[in-house]
Amino acid sequence: MRHIIIALSALVLAGTAQAGTSFKTKYSSIERVPGEYTNTVQNGEMKATIDLSEQEMCITRTDKREFCWKISSGKKGYETPTGSYRPTRIYERYFSKTYDDAPMHYAVFFHGGYAIHQSVGGPSGPASHGCIRLTPLQAYRFYNMVRAYGPKRTKIVVQN
Repeated sequence: MRHIIIALSALVLAGTAQAGTSFKTKYSSIERVPGEYTNTVQNGEMKATIDLSEQEMCITRTDKREFCWKISSGKKGYETPTGSYRPTRIYERYFSKTYDDAPMHYAVFFHGGYAIHQSVGGPSGPASHGCIRLTPLQAYRFYNMVRAYGPKRTKIVVQN
């Protein structure tokens, strides 16, 4: 029995490794705005503008647009709330208390239980329970930029 469990674990890990490779291939062209990533804090504010109709999130720092990423937002019946927000809390590793301990790593909460976080499946249009989903790399980058700037200098704007 133990050998079966070990074999199944190896298959799951192999599948995860393959999924990681396909992410890189599938989403490598999403960063359409040129520029090298750094989490060096710049003067001014960092702003994440989420366009629900385009399913896109763009990051602007010191009035310069640096990144635009495809996202997944809330599906019908679970719409993502629109408005202007500041991060309320952030977690490197987080599991949903509402949806069966679903992983929400690199979570930046902005309105109650709504967060911008990593999704293993990658962006696929409206598909979440209201959160904004990013690829693992994008979520990691955004999380670290929010940590570097802090909630008072980070603005999250969600619009239709």
